[in-house]
Amino acid sequence: MFVISRFQVWSAVAASLLAGCSAGPISATASAPVVSQSMLGSTLPAAAARSPQDLGAREEVGIAGAGKHPQPFARGGHVTRARPNTVACTTISPSADVLSGLEEPGSTATAAYVISTPDGAYSKQNYDGSECDIAVYVAASASGSKISDSTIHDGIRAGLVVDGASNVSVVGNALYNVGDHNGAVYAPDGVQYGFALMLVNAGTGETVMNNSVFDYQKDGILAFDNVSLALTQNEVTGAGPVSYIASNGIEMDGVAFSTFASNRVLLNQYTGPYYGAAGYLICGDTLAGTPITNKSQVKSGHNFGLYNNIEIYVSPNSDCS
Repeated sequence: MFVISRFQVWSAVAASLLAGCSAGPISATASAPVVSQSMLGSTLPAAAARSPQDLGAREEVGIAGAGKHPQPFARGGHVTRARPNTVACTTISPSADVLSGLEEPGSTATAAYVISTPDGAYSKQNYDGSECDIAVYVAASASGSKISDSTIHDGIRAGLVVDGASNVSVVGNALYNVGDHNGAVYAPDGVQYGFALMLVNAGTGETVMNNSVFDYQKDGILAFDNVSLALTQNEVTGAGPVSYIASNGIEMDGVAFSTFASNRVLLNQYTGPYYGAAGYLICGDTLAGTPITNKSQVKSGHNFGLYNNIEIYVSPNSDCS
């Protein structure tokens, strides 16, 4: 098993990153208030601009041991591959949810690995996206599958996509380097895709637990369109201060949580104007059947955010508007 709980190490990293950008506010001027931007592109209501000093203040939530970061993938800048992968990209026909989320212009996409058989167990694998749109695609026919203790990386538009399959377990994985590439090298930019983990198309009973997510272009973990899941003990780490995109750690749009607890989201910071990066975007979701309408419901599950422009944003609308 991988090592758990590196909060003190990440706090030190975060402090050094913030020290390097102390010349001004993180992301706004007085005339351009910080707002967050979801993967759907909606502009959220404005929040006050926050300085690096403001961002250093902790949210009043518990710090539970969460997330696992396998060696030798300890993050120190981008993780690059020693050589290009040779896996061929397979053409797939995903749901409209996937196509719209990934901004695919046609009716197909490509994936390096396709899981289509139900109840499969996939453990201790190295899933290299090999410049395909998606590194690992779980089709609707693959309900009951379990992806665990694996590395999933270098997809262009997404790392792992669960498209309508139910009772899928995603446990103890490292997901990273998801976004645009320059050849084999991860080179993120401002295009609104690059989701390390995406769950869509009304998949029910999903379990997402103890994953380490980092180096993603747009969102670390994204779920939308009537997905139900247990989301626990995941560590999602942004790139720190960047000017090219407002990334979000965890974005949930119209999701039914059975459990939502002990997640940790760090270092989603956008230094450009108008928008801010959010740790948590919780939009039109429910927890054990109760609508989530305020931050206290998120905090009560010991979900922790630190060094994000906007730590927690809650909206009653499922499109984050």
